[in-house]
Amino acid sequence: MPQNKNRITVLCINDGCIYQSMLDAAKQYGISQSAISRQINSKRKTANGYYFVTVPHNITKHDIKLLQKEYIK
Repeated sequence: MPQNKNRITVLCINDGCIYQSMLDAAKQYGISQSAISRQINSKRKTANGYYFVTVPHNITKHDIKLLQKEYIK
């Protein structure tokens, strides 16, 4: 499936799940897309207790583990 240039791939640090857009992640966790955007852009510490980061679509499991160690201490 081709990547939509307007979509930003995001990773939920809490559980390691990757989403093709902030909207997809927001639907999964029952939170607003703007909450995720504010958290990613450092305007909030978390998005309703969840940590999100933008990632390349080809991120590895090893990279995910490193990000989880960095965020969740």
